[in-house]
Amino acid sequence: MDFDLSDDHALLQRTVREFALAKIAPVALESIPAVALIKCSLGDDARIIEQIVSLGYAGAVVEGFGGGHVPARLVPALEALSKTMPVVLASRTGSGEVLKETYGYAGSERDLLSRGLISSGALDGTKARVLLSLVLSGEPDLQLARNSFKRVVESITSPGSTFRE
Repeated sequence: MDFDLSDDHALLQRTVREFALAKIAPVALESIPAVALIKCSLGDDARIIEQIVSLGYAGAVVEGFGGGHVPARLVPALEALSKTMPVVLASRTGSGEVLKETYGYAGSERDLLSRGLISSGALDGTKARVLLSLVLSGEPDLQLARNSFKRVVESITSPGSTFRE
């Protein structure tokens, strides 16, 4: 007798995702804060990044090249921004995880993570933006928001979890 487990697998994935997101406080749609989504490209300077706070954003997601790299000239602005709000580092490739300890030059993933940016794990920039918005709606405190974001990302992308993006 053959069984089609595809429905069960989808249900398991949804359950794991809902469990991870259940760790976030309930959210009222009108209270979801604005989170900037910045896609890096060649020739970028820091003008946009330097305006994020004054534009009223509560957090930012930066989509870097490849495994999560940005031009070196953006690093000081990103570091300063990460001291005032959660700044998540994602890859703009659309799939795969942000690297963790591969490169060490200014603007590399290791450099940015050591300066306070938060890895999006396997979440692309759009998904990381949604997650950060939800986290910030329940955790306005900078450190608590960082910890909540990291906890949810780890719970859905760690090797031991059954959910994968």
